[in-house]
Amino acid sequence: MCLRTMWRATGWVIWDTFQQTRASSAFWLLLGVSFLAIVFCLSIGIVDKGPLYTPDDIEINPHRGQLQIGFGAFTMPLPRDDRSAVLLIQVLLAEWVAGTIGVLLALIWTAGLLPSFLDATTATVLLAKPVPRAILLIGKVLGVVALFSFQMAVFVVGTWVALAIRTQVWEAQYLMCLPLVIAQFFALFSVSALLAVVSRSTVVTIVGVILFWALCYGVNYSYHAIAMDLSGPTTVQVVAINAAYWSLPKPVDTLVIINRVLEANRHFAMTPELHEARISVALTLATSFMFGLAVLAVAIQRFARAQY
Repeated sequence: MCLRTMWRATGWVIWDTFQQTRASSAFWLLLGVSFLAIVFCLSIGIVDKGPLYTPDDIEINPHRGQLQIGFGAFTMPLPRDDRSAVLLIQVLLAEWVAGTIGVLLALIWTAGLLPSFLDATTATVLLAKPVPRAILLIGKVLGVVALFSFQMAVFVVGTWVALAIRTQVWEAQYLMCLPLVIAQFFALFSVSALLAVVSRSTVVTIVGVILFWALCYGVNYSYHAIAMDLSGPTTVQVVAINAAYWSLPKPVDTLVIINRVLEANRHFAMTPELHEARISVALTLATSFMFGLAVLAVAIQRFARAQY
């Protein structure tokens, strides 16, 4: 098969996967969540702005303006200034809705897509077509990642624009959570694909990928905790945790980067381990993508040897 034909075949599988998942109720449910989040951001208003907060301000109950939520249904004092209020809302949306809950829900929803595709009845029909197995699996995985990226883009860009229109505060660093969250999902979904190829079971895939996420979270946090451990970890501990940290996806680092970019320290205090952690955006993205590619390569090899 020539390169041009391979690209066309891959594109067809990606588009076919996108079309199939778009017809599911979960697709519209997630899109509905994004719509509600956008409406929520449109309901936020900042009125009667006061002066900016300064650290040496000793005035009791200074006038800061008001933050309105729900089109004025709820009103609270403006925290510090309008920019700080917008960053607070953005960090809650990026860290919890998109970065943690969104990724886990997407993993649970998409975990059943590959086992159903790898079912003997469905796979036999697809494998009868003159398309290599590697192209079929790569196309399916990229189709799911494209679907997740679309959902995240609607959520992140939609809430960013809605907040900016209502508050006139355009904080573009909020958009950085998009590549970070997509890279994390790709790495985790590659594990989901491997589990689907090995087990062909939706239950095993869901449980396995959630446990793997928990493992990555624990390893990621332990790496920074050991770096702050003044009692001195053993050499074996250091070597093991370093090897695991640099090999696995980094969900904690992703959240810490989002916190730092959106200046969450103005509102929330991080643990000393994470506050002092040295984290690189480029390395977090690169290691996540490399891990995903490596696991996907293993899944392709297993799928190529599978008997139907």
